[in-house]
Amino acid sequence: MREEILRINRLVAEGKLSPEDAADLIDAISSRPDTGSAEAQAPKEPPPSSRSKDPIKGVFDFLDRLANDGKDSVDWNEVSRQAKDTARRGVELLRQGIDDVSKGRVNLDWLTTSEKKEIEFDVPELPGKILRVENPSGNVVIVGGADMASVEATAHFRGSSVEDAKLKAEAFTLSAEISDHVVLIRHPEIPGVMLDLVINVPSPTPLELKLEAGDANVSNTHGSLRLISRSGNVTLTGLDGTIEVTSDSGSVEITNSRTPSLMLEHKSGDVNLRHIEGNINARTASGDLELYQCTGKVLSLESVSGDVNVQTTGIVDGTLNIRTVSGDARIGGTGLFNARVALSTLRGTVSHSVALTEQVGSEQRVTGRLGEGLGLIDVSAVTGDIEFSPEVG
Repeated sequence: MREEILRINRLVAEGKLSPEDAADLIDAISSRPDTGSAEAQAPKEPPPSSRSKDPIKGVFDFLDRLANDGKDSVDWNEVSRQAKDTARRGVELLRQGIDDVSKGRVNLDWLTTSEKKEIEFDVPELPGKILRVENPSGNVVIVGGADMASVEATAHFRGSSVEDAKLKAEAFTLSAEISDHVVLIRHPEIPGVMLDLVINVPSPTPLELKLEAGDANVSNTHGSLRLISRSGNVTLTGLDGTIEVTSDSGSVEITNSRTPSLMLEHKSGDVNLRHIEGNINARTASGDLELYQCTGKVLSLESVSGDVNVQTTGIVDGTLNIRTVSGDARIGGTGLFNARVALSTLRGTVSHSVALTEQVGSEQRVTGRLGEGLGLIDVSAVTGDIEFSPEVG
């Protein structure tokens, strides 16, 4: 929270955020339900209209309405409410993290008595099947290029005594569950157990991963991937296929991959996408979002709180769509642009270093065309600045 408040203070000092709006955001970030009363502790059923509402999508839906209605009709109380809804969702994630600690899912350096057990086995049946890994607590590393799939597991057992930890270790087993289409590696969610996995697989191998608390590192599997991560850093490279990542907290880095579609939903932490060939749809609630030399017909980036930085290369004639609520948007790099350009911000400024054909603009909105205008570069923000400064080749 301290880092977020410092960022808000910096935006105020730079004149990008008013003191009143800053106070609202700090209040939203700092707010926590009162856990001292029975009423606060009892779960409350959300109203039917909000049960399935995505707060991130709600912010950007409202941003669309602002752009259509015009600056004079902006309801800043509604903008503040939307931002607070998203911030409160983040607070709920933090509360869930505290609950995870109490249930033994999170590794706190294992300060209590612990025992370690190592398990190794091969999985010759994997080729042609999906590898599915479910791990409530611990890191998962998957490396492609092996002749045969193998698993190296290191399990840590926390106990109230030496004997208790040893008994847990002796009773623990791990193996692969094999069906016609899936190889499943998992262990039951037992309090006091943390499992680190290193899995070597042939290439290509499609993956499905579900992690509660731990880092995910996947390299050179040259297959598709579906990943759900609650808490931990995600590092992916050398994939080839559909990529779907849903992450609550931690950094996300995806590099050197080819995909018909990359879908990323991220709540808290920075996102770095580099050298990716394919369409990208990335959304984050809190954290910076950076793309470097990514090519695709459709690149769609959305951030509620954080900067968006895009460095282009090659021919740019598809759709690049960037939306931010509280954060700056920058487009740079080199490329042969062939697109219509629309840059707009409600409370920041727009700057650009390239000459646009048919340019129409003001301090907060610029439109025009580069080349024949076959593609579209559409960038919009609420309180952030927009900078369009590529080296046009």
